[in-house]
Amino acid sequence: SLLRLFAPALTCHPVAMAVQAALAMQAWPLRVALFGMALAVAQGKSDGMSPCLNGGGDNFTGTTLFDEEKNMSCTAAYSYYTELEEGLLNFNASAETCFSKVAFDNMTFAEAYSYMGMTCCQDGLGLCSPYTMNPCADPSAYVMTEYIGPMETWCFELMSQLPAMEGTADTCASELVLAKYNMTMSAQEGVTGAALSCCTDRVGICDDFSANPCKNPDAYVKNQTTRVGWSYYQCSDAMFMFVGSSFNASYETCMEVGNMEMTHKDTLAAYFAGCCSDSVHVCDDFVTNPCADPDKFSPAEYVNLGNWYTCGSAAALFFPFIEKPTAEICANSTPIDVTVMLLSDHLAKSCCSGEDSFCEEFKVEVNPCVNPDAYNASHLYDGETQCSDTANTYIGVFEPDADTCSERAGSMSKLGLLSIMRSCCSDQVTICDAYAPNPCENTAAFNASQTMAMGSSIASCEAFVSYYIPAGLETAEDTCAASIMGTTTANLLAFFMPCCTDMATKCSEFTLNPCFDKAAYEPATFLDTFETSCGMIAGYLPQVNFSSRELCLETVDLGEQMMPSSYVAGMMSECCADKIPACAAYTLNPCSSADDLEMQAMIAMFGGMTCAAAGSGASAFTPSEETCLAEVEYMGSKVRNSVVTQWMGHSCCGNQATLCEDYVMQLCWDWESFNTSALFHMGNETELPCLAAAAWLEPFTADASTCAAPAFEGKDMTKIEFLNTFALQCCGGADSVCTPQPVKVTGGFEIAASDPTAFAADPQAVAAVTTVVAESAGVPEDYVNVTLDA
Repeated sequence: SLLRLFAPALTCHPVAMAVQAALAMQAWPLRVALFGMALAVAQGKSDGMSPCLNGGGDNFTGTTLFDEEKNMSCTAAYSYYTELEEGLLNFNASAETCFSKVAFDNMTFAEAYSYMGMTCCQDGLGLCSPYTMNPCADPSAYVMTEYIGPMETWCFELMSQLPAMEGTADTCASELVLAKYNMTMSAQEGVTGAALSCCTDRVGICDDFSANPCKNPDAYVKNQTTRVGWSYYQCSDAMFMFVGSSFNASYETCMEVGNMEMTHKDTLAAYFAGCCSDSVHVCDDFVTNPCADPDKFSPAEYVNLGNWYTCGSAAALFFPFIEKPTAEICANSTPIDVTVMLLSDHLAKSCCSGEDSFCEEFKVEVNPCVNPDAYNASHLYDGETQCSDTANTYIGVFEPDADTCSERAGSMSKLGLLSIMRSCCSDQVTICDAYAPNPCENTAAFNASQTMAMGSSIASCEAFVSYYIPAGLETAEDTCAASIMGTTTANLLAFFMPCCTDMATKCSEFTLNPCFDKAAYEPATFLDTFETSCGMIAGYLPQVNFSSRELCLETVDLGEQMMPSSYVAGMMSECCADKIPACAAYTLNPCSSADDLEMQAMIAMFGGMTCAAAGSGASAFTPSEETCLAEVEYMGSKVRNSVVTQWMGHSCCGNQATLCEDYVMQLCWDWESFNTSALFHMGNETELPCLAAAAWLEPFTADASTCAAPAFEGKDMTKIEFLNTFALQCCGGADSVCTPQPVKVTGGFEIAASDPTAFAADPQAVAAVTTVVAESAGVPEDYVNVTLDA
């Protein structure tokens, strides 16, 4: 519908976008190349004619620049196009001639004169202005230069494409044609939409024939402000945008779904009743009146249904249309999943002047107790509410079984509500107790009175279980994996582990067991890292098979991230009595002797994790130069296996040898000075064990060239710079392999070797001395500078 083109809030409508794209080609001021016809009309000036409606003279501004590219004035434009359209010399404007096409361009004379008039006539009116549309009820309210944002065009430009018309019921019901864009629309829609932008008072010539939201037409307050969604609109604008330009109320039309994806009845009740001085909209006859005395209904009052609604909008939105209630109708459900009786009773308190709802006569006395004599109808079960009020309104008469006890009664099931109302029965036994769910594998382990917290709520296990779990729930592998309340049954039952004295729910058998020895699993163990029990965590994780190396390496979708199954098991190794996670046989043991691994030792990095968890992030391998120096994916980074084993070994191998120790370069000049228990840190970066820092450098032969080379790819730091810091922290302050060493040479003197390996074996084997120069006076003769052969 083209009406959407005029609505600022609806500019992404596909038709709007198409028109916008077409009109975007027609910028104003206009270029001669596109609008030559507009220039040609200036030709009338030299023959005593004018393109201006109100004569030539001062009204025609011939010196005005018309075409910036050609630096052409309005007067000059005349001679430029004379030869293209000789008929312009003696043009006589009329309704017929103005909407005929010019010879050389795809536009009408009306469009051409409109462009010329806006540029070259002081009052903006071209010769065809009387024959083009003025959309405003008050002609003087028309602002031709107003910009229609959604269509990316000006009012004069759009209106020049449409013939003038008077606003009548017939003309406003007729069709308008925008031939240039191959579009048709009703005059009601087009004119009303244009008036929103082009008329200072926003009142169009078809407004008197536009949709009226009020049952009493005289009650319509067009300029009243109404809120639709998060935006505010004038009522007349909102009607045009969200209901339409015309609307005839009937049961059928009021029940039709409009462009807000709700029925017209609901739209009018929710957003337009306030546009009527009496709050009665045109579909009001088809809105349910929930009051026993219809005259008591106050549609403009407000009622709280989670959010605040006017009584009229609540009745329209949440009730089916009910002309006459019956016992059966009052027992039916409403769109918000409560009975008609319950909703009408709630609305009556605010909307019926405190009087009864129209379902009051169908209420029956309900006894929620197995033993009828145990019922105390006047008891205030929550300290405020009588048992009879809730039982009669929310519970109703029904034959109790697993299905009926699971039916909703307000915000919870009947079973849940009756568990809260238990004190209404002197023996504490309600009619749904026999169908109450038990979350525990061993039913005798259920501690119904145990207090637990869920979110900010604190209540008994019985209350929460009755609220969340359907009556008569039976569990098996397929039902534990089934969806319930946005999660799986297994996950839901995991919440209730604290309610079972043995921490085993009916779905525990079908939830994740992270232990190598399944019997070692202790679901009640509390994990400080996750601030909950092992069983709760396991209930939330997908069921994982840990029975092979391949399965342990498969990734598991944990919602926000993917990780190997082995890592899941490793993170939960504290849940196993023997601390051995399920994939231990296939994950990394960093110790040279497998028995040295201390699985539950803690590694301080990354906020603290067990060695079992750290090892689960990498695969087991047989140590060799090739495997230890191989790069692997570990905790989101590419690192060598030797780095992982050295990093873990610091905390996990009890100061014993690590798996890749033989393939890590000795970075201290004197390896005996290497402090294996020390920690290394560079600037503000993460602290590492010296064992791991030593493995960080790829093994190399130390000489002047390699020591001056970058330590890490993409980093400016050289190896000698890195090793200077390393030696200070990890070699006890002694030298690194890149530190120049003083060396004894024949004759008893010392030199500083730039290549520390040059003198490593035998000082006598130094490369040939080619130059010996005695130092200046005061220097002992036996000290000389030595220049070494390359």
